[in-house]
Amino acid sequence: MFASRRCLIPTDGFHEWRREGGAKQPWLIGMEDREPFATLTAATNEIAAPIHHRMPVILAPTAFGSWLAGAKIALEPYPPEAMTA
Repeated sequence: MFASRRCLIPTDGFHEWRREGGAKQPWLIGMEDREPFATLTAATNEIAAPIHHRMPVILAPTAFGSWLAGAKIALEPYPPEAMTA
C-alpha cells in the first residue's frame, strides 16, 4: 500500500506538548511564512526536538507530484531554518 496508495495530508501546523514542571505546555509548530505544507511522520529537527521526540515529515511543494507518483523520496526532517515554534 505504501508504494501504490499514497496521499498527502495538508496542514498549516502541528501541535506537540512539552512537560514544563508539573504542567504540559502546547506548542504549535509550522512554517515561518505560515504557508500550508503536507506531512508524514519521522524523527525531529532542531526546532521540534526540545518539544517532542518525533514530528511530521514535511514535503516541499516541489516534491508533491513525485511523492504521489510513487517516487522514492528521502523521509527526513524538514530544514529548521524555514520553521518556527
